[in-house]
Amino acid sequence: PKDGALLRAILTAFSTSEVCVIAEGGGSGAFARAYASEPALFGAHHVLLNPVVGAVPEEVRANMEDAGADVTMFVADGWGKSDTPFSLANCAVWLEWCYTCPGQAEMVTLVPPRGAIVTGGIKPMRPEDFLCGHKVADHAKSESPTGDFFLLTPSPACVQE
Repeated sequence: PKDGALLRAILTAFSTSEVCVIAEGGGSGAFARAYASEPALFGAHHVLLNPVVGAVPEEVRANMEDAGADVTMFVADGWGKSDTPFSLANCAVWLEWCYTCPGQAEMVTLVPPRGAIVTGGIKPMRPEDFLCGHKVADHAKSESPTGDFFLLTPSPACVQE
């Protein structure tokens, strides 16, 4: 995929450096591919939400170790009552990477407020309202062609962490 190259090009065009990434789903793959090839563009702390990727490039670990960087992954079967159910099995590649890089990665499991757990055996590591969301109408369809989008709202404890 060329998404990592696109992300690097955008960051370079804006002359940015030390960017901290918050990525959801497949966006975590673009981050991993960009970080693997040009870690100097990125800051030290990154957040991934239900990250999905085919493979995490080997260079990510070495680059993070060299830079003292880290990733916190928040994973949940969904973010609220109106969210589409999600299975944590989709995060398997990142979850495995997390366990092999304890100095660079932390995984936090959350249970969605709707209480419907798709993935069996998951126990929450934070309160139910730690990070949750709801659909927001987008009548102009400027953010979403469907006319709504999902807005995550962190609790004060989440913001502090």
